[in-house]
Amino acid sequence: MKEGRKKKTHPRVSILMHYYTIYIFSCFPQLALKDPVHTVPLQQFVYEKLKAQQELLGEQGFHALMETMDTEVVAQLQEFLQGF
Repeated sequence: MKEGRKKKTHPRVSILMHYYTIYIFSCFPQLALKDPVHTVPLQQFVYEKLKAQQELLGEQGFHALMETMDTEVVAQLQEFLQGF
């Protein structure tokens, strides 16, 4: 994907998801309190999953796996996890 361009969700889908989320959380407020989006720190979660894969595959296996990923994805992942 070219730099500066991001894949956009169709406006109708975004609006429907917005109203669906509002409906669900207004009808079931206790659900919002348990929603992983609001309870799990994303950086920590991703870091722990990558660390688990590294331990499972070993250093060489993990490195080989990371080399199969798109370089832009790897760069964004490194930027996202910077400081962890």
